[in-house]
Amino acid sequence: MKNQQQQQQQQQQQQQKQQQLLNHHKSKKNRPKTYTHTHAHIRTHSHFHAHISTTTTILIN
Repeated sequence: MKNQQQQQQQQQQQQQKQQQLLNHHKSKKNRPKTYTHTHAHIRTHSHFHAHISTTTTILIN
């Protein structure tokens, strides 16, 4: 039982670190901090981020 609790705490700490990094990255672009969603959503967002930015630059040009 103690082992499981320790593992869960470690996972939570890792997720918090990743969340802090994401928040720091987003704060540069002045995005609203509504990104405490699931891990999968964050991953897909970062995955499509390059695609979104390229399409917006095409629109601006």
